[in-house]
Amino acid sequence: MIFHIFVMDDKKLKSPFLWTFFILLFFSIGVLIPVIPAIEFSFRDRDVTINIPQFPKTIYLWGRPINLRPDHLLDLEYRPGFFHIFELGVSNQEIENETLLKEEQEMLSNAIEKRVNTFYSWPAKIHYIQEDKQYLVLETLHLADRDVITALVTFPGNLSFFIQDGEIDEEDLIFSDSWEDGFKFIDINNNNIVKATAQIDFQTNLPMVALTLNDQGRSTLFRVTRENSDKLLMVTIDGSTVLLSPIREPIHTGKISIFGGRSLEQAKIISSAISSPLPRVATIPDESVNLDLTQLSKEQSSRFLGLFDLTVIQIKITIIVIILTVLSLISIVVFKKSGLLLSLMLWSVVIIGAAFSRIMQMVVDSSLLIALSLTAIYWWMSATGLLFYATRIQKKEQMSKTESLLTSLSFKNKIIRRSGAILLLSSLILVSLSSSNYLGMRFSSSFSQALFNFSLLSVGLTALFIMIIRDLFLSEEAI
Repeated sequence: MIFHIFVMDDKKLKSPFLWTFFILLFFSIGVLIPVIPAIEFSFRDRDVTINIPQFPKTIYLWGRPINLRPDHLLDLEYRPGFFHIFELGVSNQEIENETLLKEEQEMLSNAIEKRVNTFYSWPAKIHYIQEDKQYLVLETLHLADRDVITALVTFPGNLSFFIQDGEIDEEDLIFSDSWEDGFKFIDINNNNIVKATAQIDFQTNLPMVALTLNDQGRSTLFRVTRENSDKLLMVTIDGSTVLLSPIREPIHTGKISIFGGRSLEQAKIISSAISSPLPRVATIPDESVNLDLTQLSKEQSSRFLGLFDLTVIQIKITIIVIILTVLSLISIVVFKKSGLLLSLMLWSVVIIGAAFSRIMQMVVDSSLLIALSLTAIYWWMSATGLLFYATRIQKKEQMSKTESLLTSLSFKNKIIRRSGAILLLSSLILVSLSSSNYLGMRFSSSFSQALFNFSLLSVGLTALFIMIIRDLFLSEEAI
């Protein structure tokens, strides 16, 4: 069988059924790889028994988990959130003062969300639940390291600057707890930090955090270092020393590097914490906590056009469906039967893309919907241009409609090749820009990744559509 596949001629290799076989074979192998080691063989006399384990609800496609729960695949209101529970030490007096408590909760939520977004480049959401104690529930739409999340939530990140004041004995500095008596506080704190970047010092090969001060902090640091030459400059985070260095010359650039921990990951946590200090620190609960989190996974609904109760995501999906329906009607009116075929393929791209996103557990948010709709609209524009090209060839070369479509639907056609190249190249550029945080948008990373995935899917579907149309509808046998 395998030998026959490899020695068959090119015409048979172009068959869409054979390509479908290869695609199904690829997915089947990817799904069965984790199951094969669990298959048990038992030999008794001449009988061979094969025990195949029960197929799990969560399967793995080439190592990536795919959850087959119907509520996850079909319910648009369901958001596959990952929840991390922390405890807030709030007194009864603070609970009674609802105004101040809400203000502090808002500040705390903004700080933690900014930290998570800085570290992971995707958003998080904070919930507060009041039972016997007040709990902070951090929801991420992607799987995150529990230790990293704990550090981001429980690390205050208060930055302080000190300058040596008088003589300090080296032994007292190392062994004494009263080292602060020999230092004077400098009026520089987190509010003066414009940028904190985790990096590796190439000279020492140690993780560092590079700080950039604003104009006020730079002016203060320059004045203090100019007036205190050869004295010690100390920087602390929550009382722990991260910099202790003699001043050799005034620091006029407003840039300074501090210790970044034992790894680049710790340096990223420190840089995220410095950029967003916490007004209140959450703690890890002493014992396991059972909270009802089902309502946190549901989107709130609202009235759409005063007629239907829809969630925000459902409203956006409705708008996209209306736009695609209008494009389909335009295709049918302009190209008649060819336009009907174009409309069917357009909806095939959208439906397959939506199914792909749900099966691969991609979060249904604004960035994913925009990426899918842009890919579908670009695909429709390219296909429309291809039909106009076929119509022009038909009139110019005096061809039949079938011959003009055969000429147009070829991988040698510049329209097809350039359309696919532009789509892939633009998505690759967006992925590169979002990785460098150049776009400065929270959804830029997830948007570019979704656009790249849908671009690859669209190019693959286009190739499959062309082979199916040429082999089944426009071949000499079909004619």
